[in-house]
Amino acid sequence: MANQRVEDLLRQETLLNRSFALWMTMYIAVGVLGVFVGARGGIPLTVGVALVQLALLLTYLASYIWFIIEVTRTAKALEKRPLPFLAWMLVAPVIGLIIGLIPVFSIFAIVIGASPLSIKFLLAGQLRTEIHNRTFATT
Repeated sequence: MANQRVEDLLRQETLLNRSFALWMTMYIAVGVLGVFVGARGGIPLTVGVALVQLALLLTYLASYIWFIIEVTRTAKALEKRPLPFLAWMLVAPVIGLIIGLIPVFSIFAIVIGASPLSIKFLLAGQLRTEIHNRTFATT
Protein backbone atom coordinates (compact mmCIF):
# COMPACT_ATOMS: atom_id res chain seq x y z
CA MET A 1 0.00 0.00 0.00
CA ALA A 2 2.79 2.43 0.88
CA ASN A 3 4.59 1.67 -2.38
CA GLN A 4 1.39 2.37 -4.28
CA ARG A 5 1.16 5.74 -2.53
CA VAL A 6 4.73 6.59 -3.57
CA GLU A 7 3.92 5.60 -7.15
CA ASP A 8 0.85 7.85 -7.09
CA LEU A 9 2.94 10.75 -5.80
CA LEU A 10 5.59 10.15 -8.47
CA ARG A 11 2.89 10.08 -11.15
CA GLN A 12 1.44 13.32 -9.79
CA GLU A 13 4.87 14.93 -9.80
CA THR A 14 5.33 13.97 -13.44
CA LEU A 15 1.94 15.40 -14.41
CA LEU A 16 2.64 18.63 -12.50
CA ASN A 17 6.02 19.01 -14.20
CA ARG A 18 4.64 18.32 -17.68
CA SER A 19 1.69 20.68 -17.32
CA PHE A 20 4.00 23.38 -15.96
CA ALA A 21 6.50 22.92 -18.79
CA LEU A 22 3.78 23.21 -21.42
CA TRP A 23 2.26 26.26 -19.75
CA MET A 24 5.62 28.07 -19.48
CA THR A 25 6.44 27.23 -23.09
CA MET A 26 3.12 28.67 -24.21
CA TYR A 27 3.52 31.71 -21.91
CA ILE A 28 6.85 32.51 -23.55
CA ALA A 29 5.59 31.75 -27.08
CA VAL A 30 2.58 34.05 -26.68
CA GLY A 31 4.84 36.77 -25.28
CA VAL A 32 7.35 36.47 -28.11
CA LEU A 33 4.57 36.49 -30.70
CA GLY A 34 3.12 39.59 -29.06
CA VAL A 35 6.46 41.37 -29.41
CA PHE A 36 6.76 40.46 -33.09
CA VAL A 37 3.17 41.39 -33.91
CA GLY A 38 3.48 44.61 -31.90
CA ALA A 39 6.65 45.51 -33.80
CA ARG A 40 4.72 45.45 -37.07
CA GLY A 41 3.22 48.85 -36.26
CA GLY A 42 0.31 49.90 -38.43
CA ILE A 43 0.68 47.06 -40.93
CA PRO A 44 -2.53 45.01 -41.01
CA LEU A 45 -2.28 41.41 -39.87
CA THR A 46 -2.57 38.69 -42.44
CA VAL A 47 -5.00 35.83 -41.99
CA GLY A 48 -2.11 33.42 -41.42
CA VAL A 49 -0.60 35.49 -38.61
CA ALA A 50 -4.03 35.91 -37.01
CA LEU A 51 -4.65 32.15 -37.16
CA VAL A 52 -1.26 31.39 -35.61
CA GLN A 53 -1.96 33.94 -32.91
CA LEU A 54 -5.38 32.41 -32.21
CA ALA A 55 -3.95 28.88 -32.13
CA LEU A 56 -1.23 29.94 -29.68
CA LEU A 57 -3.72 31.71 -27.43
CA LEU A 58 -6.06 28.71 -27.38
CA THR A 59 -3.17 26.36 -26.65
CA TYR A 60 -1.98 28.72 -23.92
CA LEU A 61 -5.45 28.71 -22.34
CA ALA A 62 -5.71 24.91 -22.53
CA SER A 63 -2.23 24.47 -21.01
CA TYR A 64 -3.08 26.87 -18.18
CA ILE A 65 -6.29 24.97 -17.42
CA TRP A 66 -4.33 21.71 -17.37
CA PHE A 67 -1.76 23.30 -15.05
CA ILE A 68 -4.52 24.51 -12.71
CA ILE A 69 -6.01 21.01 -12.61
CA GLU A 70 -2.65 19.45 -11.78
CA VAL A 71 -1.94 22.05 -9.08
CA THR A 72 -5.24 21.24 -7.37
CA ARG A 73 -4.61 17.49 -7.72
CA THR A 74 -1.13 17.91 -6.24
CA ALA A 75 -2.52 19.89 -3.31
CA LYS A 76 -5.05 17.13 -2.69
CA ALA A 77 -2.34 14.45 -2.96
CA LEU A 78 -0.39 16.34 -0.31
CA GLU A 79 -3.55 16.50 1.81
CA LYS A 80 -3.68 20.29 1.60
CA ARG A 81 -6.67 22.43 0.83
CA PRO A 82 -6.57 23.18 -2.90
CA LEU A 83 -8.78 26.29 -2.67
CA PRO A 84 -5.99 28.83 -1.91
CA PHE A 85 -3.89 27.50 -4.78
CA LEU A 86 -6.87 27.46 -7.13
CA ALA A 87 -7.87 30.97 -6.14
CA TRP A 88 -4.44 32.42 -6.84
CA MET A 89 -4.15 30.53 -10.13
CA LEU A 90 -7.45 32.07 -11.27
CA VAL A 91 -6.88 35.58 -9.87
CA ALA A 92 -3.21 36.12 -10.86
CA PRO A 93 -3.82 36.51 -14.62
CA VAL A 94 -6.69 38.94 -14.03
CA ILE A 95 -4.59 41.06 -11.67
CA GLY A 96 -1.74 40.94 -14.18
CA LEU A 97 -4.02 42.17 -16.95
CA ILE A 98 -5.39 45.00 -14.83
CA ILE A 99 -1.93 46.13 -13.70
CA GLY A 100 -0.69 45.78 -17.28
CA LEU A 101 -3.06 48.54 -18.38
CA ILE A 102 -0.80 51.03 -16.59
CA PRO A 103 2.39 51.30 -18.69
CA VAL A 104 4.61 52.11 -15.72
CA PHE A 105 3.65 48.85 -14.02
CA SER A 106 4.00 46.56 -17.03
CA ILE A 107 6.94 44.69 -15.46
CA PHE A 108 4.77 43.93 -12.42
CA ALA A 109 2.10 42.57 -14.73
CA ILE A 110 4.62 40.14 -16.19
CA VAL A 111 5.78 39.06 -12.73
CA ILE A 112 2.23 38.56 -11.45
CA GLY A 113 1.25 36.76 -14.66
CA ALA A 114 4.13 34.34 -14.17
CA SER A 115 3.66 34.03 -10.41
CA PRO A 116 1.96 30.61 -10.63
CA LEU A 117 5.46 29.24 -11.20
CA SER A 118 6.13 29.96 -7.51
CA ILE A 119 3.15 27.75 -6.67
CA LYS A 120 4.67 25.01 -8.81
CA PHE A 121 7.99 25.20 -7.00
CA LEU A 122 6.29 25.29 -3.60
CA LEU A 123 4.15 22.24 -4.33
CA ALA A 124 6.95 20.39 -6.13
CA GLY A 125 9.23 20.82 -3.12
CA GLN A 126 6.57 19.55 -0.75
CA LEU A 127 5.78 16.68 -3.10
CA ARG A 128 9.44 15.70 -3.36
CA THR A 129 9.74 15.77 0.45
CA GLU A 130 6.64 13.58 0.81
CA ILE A 131 7.98 11.11 -1.77
CA HIS A 132 11.31 10.99 0.05
CA ASN A 133 9.66 10.44 3.45
CA ARG A 134 7.36 7.71 2.18
CA THR A 135 10.13 5.98 0.25
CA PHE A 136 12.36 5.68 3.27
CA ALA A 137 9.47 4.90 5.63
CA THR A 138 8.75 1.71 3.65
CA THR A 139 12.28 0.33 3.85
